[in-house]
Amino acid sequence: MYTSVNRRMKNDIRNVFVKRSFIYFCVSMFCALFGGIYEIFSHGVYSSYMIYAFLFPLIGGTLYNLILYIIQGIKLQNGMSLIFYNTGIAALTLGSIIRGILDIYGTDNVLANVYRYAGTVLILTGIVFYILDKEGVRR
Repeated sequence: MYTSVNRRMKNDIRNVFVKRSFIYFCVSMFCALFGGIYEIFSHGVYSSYMIYAFLFPLIGGTLYNLILYIIQGIKLQNGMSLIFYNTGIAALTLGSIIRGILDIYGTDNVLANVYRYAGTVLILTGIVFYILDKEGVRR
């Protein structure tokens, strides 16, 4: 009985990694599609920030969760570490899109750099909470 419960719990935890990877993959494809459509209507003006905005959720979300899925013995990211990490990825992605919009528009704003710094600090805070979390669910 306990073995089947442990197996089911192990499979549920592994499914969480796959589910998070899939969600981040969908978000990155939405960002790529949004950037492509936005630049079609930008009258020939392009921005590398807009083109590569999809890489933040793809690398920081999909690849990160797939690596956690592959490595055995890694605990599940939850609680504050998950909140800070996801918010950091969102801040980097949104900052890149806003910076791309400003570049295409032909203007510059110093406040667009705040997203980069805030996203980096939030991701690092999430990683610190993940390392300090002693009660995390292990696979």
